Amino acid sequence: MVTMKDIAKEAGVSHGTVSNVLNKTGKVSSDKIRRVEEAAKRLGYKANVQAQMLKLGGARNVALVLPSITIKHFFTIYETLRNELDRSEIDLQLYTTEDIPAIEQKILDRIYETRPGLIISCSSMKQTSSYLNDIPVIFIDRFLPKNGKNFFHAGFSYYEAGKDIGKYLLSNKKKEIAIFASSSSSFDYTQFQLGLSEVLGSSFPMDFYLSDIKFMMGKAMQLASEASRYDAIIAMDYNRAQALRMANNYTKTMDFPEILCIADNDMFEDSSCTLYHLDYGKLGRNIAGIASSFIKGGVPLHDLLMRNTGFRGRPCFQRRDGETLSILTLESPASEALSRLLPKFQEKTGIKVCLSCLPYDELYRTIKEDGNASSRYDLIRLDMAWLPEIAESKLLPLSDAKSDLQDISSSFIPELSDEYSKVDGTIYALPFDPSVQILFYNSEAFENSRIQRLFYETCKEKLDVPSTFGKHDKVAEFFTRSINPDSPVSYGTTVTCGTSGVAACDFLPRLTEDKSHLEIAQIFLSTSTMQALDAYKASFEYTRKNINTWWKSAIEDFSNGDIAMLTVFMNHASKITNSKHSKIIGKVGFSKVPGGHPLLGGGSIGIGKHSRKIDPAIQFLKWVYSDEIARLYTFFGGISPNGIVYEDPEILGIYPWLSIARDSFREGRRRFADPLEAKNQKALEDVLGIAVRNVVLSSETAESAIGKAKKKISEILG
Repeated sequence: MVTMKDIAKEAGVSHGTVSNVLNKTGKVSSDKIRRVEEAAKRLGYKANVQAQMLKLGGARNVALVLPSITIKHFFTIYETLRNELDRSEIDLQLYTTEDIPAIEQKILDRIYETRPGLIISCSSMKQTSSYLNDIPVIFIDRFLPKNGKNFFHAGFSYYEAGKDIGKYLLSNKKKEIAIFASSSSSFDYTQFQLGLSEVLGSSFPMDFYLSDIKFMMGKAMQLASEASRYDAIIAMDYNRAQALRMANNYTKTMDFPEILCIADNDMFEDSSCTLYHLDYGKLGRNIAGIASSFIKGGVPLHDLLMRNTGFRGRPCFQRRDGETLSILTLESPASEALSRLLPKFQEKTGIKVCLSCLPYDELYRTIKEDGNASSRYDLIRLDMAWLPEIAESKLLPLSDAKSDLQDISSSFIPELSDEYSKVDGTIYALPFDPSVQILFYNSEAFENSRIQRLFYETCKEKLDVPSTFGKHDKVAEFFTRSINPDSPVSYGTTVTCGTSGVAACDFLPRLTEDKSHLEIAQIFLSTSTMQALDAYKASFEYTRKNINTWWKSAIEDFSNGDIAMLTVFMNHASKITNSKHSKIIGKVGFSKVPGGHPLLGGGSIGIGKHSRKIDPAIQFLKWVYSDEIARLYTFFGGISPNGIVYEDPEILGIYPWLSIARDSFREGRRRFADPLEAKNQKALEDVLGIAVRNVVLSSETAESAIGKAKKKISEILG
């Protein structure tokens, strides 16, 4: 076995230097880090992670004990904790008990040897005496007597769940029920049964069918064969509901009773069972926050009782067989996602949708110049920045649609600006694929200890994700291999300025870094504008020097894994991880844009002013914003304003940057503050973009470009 002593000899350094490099402690020069890493690789050194944990202590380690991750809501808890704690640089070790106390006891013996800083457990044990008081424990979904000061609870009120389900049973005239649940103590049935009994009465007939995970299918077969005795079955998790449906495929029980299922929030509404929702994704995030604050900041642990989501209504749709809807939209990942889902809408409603997808500038010209656009298209998806200019002439005020918008928009995240929907106080549209700029970076390059040390030696400051454009440009220069031969990537950043519109968007956050609001006159009177233009031009030297005409090109460059940083609207970012050709998967970091003022983007959707198909259009909006379709739409590469997608662990696992999107939406802006400027937003952005593009391509100086832009702006604004 290769030892540190062997590596020290091979690298020509001390044993202490090797220890510092491998354990990422102490200050070591970039040259010695390189020598140690190369020597370790040559000798085939493999780190003993278990030994490191024992040596360093487990203060930054969390042990997670679950019955299984094959059970949907346990997997949700695990995925959420893993993602959130990983961002806090806290290690999570998963142990699964199969719902068997004897296995859990063996696991605990191993856990107490490694001495983690915290245990999070959904225990199968009837008693908690096997959990020692010297390591704090957060028990999930169990209310436990405070036998020790280090025991805490996090979960939902199963008492309230019992009451809610009891009320449903009464209102639907159910008279005898079965409950299909775990045989272990991994959740508090007593509280659930108390809630049921409070509503139904203590003498209400209910039978329990209990089994651990291994014997779930066998117990489901037994229950399915006896199901005719009951008029409702409560499955205490979604896997048990699935097992019942599979069992009935064999038993063929006539008039199989209604299945009520306690399910995670992200489960789709299912015609085969009625779902009662608990948001285990949010529970996992909240537990991760408590754990991180405790481990990293010493904040005392505390109990956490989450609010039950409960039953969710299903949107009702009136069939309109043979009806058609015409939708005009942008050619984008969002339109690709929508086109995949439209057959589902036709299946549900009978309405066929004709989708017309156009490139950005062509879409603008079609909406603006086609006098029949507001009658030819029943729904129009337009860039949110165009609303002040276009809304009044092309879109129907949604108050005239005679539909309760509150029902549709109640699911939207509250951080979305009125810029997506209102002009002069009137609602003309709804956010459709809202977006905001995010900074993406190659985390492997940023987290390399040798590169971190080299940056410090070169720039005399710590290498971290830039929060200002000054730092951004310094980091971009450092990561440009033609300037720094030791850079692990070829280029520091990208510049997207091939067309005037995208050039303005790429440049504006840099220009408004120190400004409280957007106003075109202020921009061009400011002495900082010329400096910002010069800095932007200089940053072009840290790029591949190809003129990206659209965000897709910049994303493809970044996905090739040879660029350190990319600023892009997140509704285009799905291609970073969705493309089979991406070389950056697993190495994508993300942060708020430098300067703290990201540009809002994406689209809004409104009803054509002269459309005669208002009711079908409203049906489409209700459908596309429903929880199920919002999740599918986002899975396929769109971005929904529905809050469920910003909390869904599976979606966050694919698009983790959605975790910072809400804060970025809150801080973002796009519309010019002056009403006249806002009504000419597209034209003014084009003027700014032309100036930016000409300076970057060296076709004119910053002073000349700004002078021409001022003159053109005066003509536009009169």
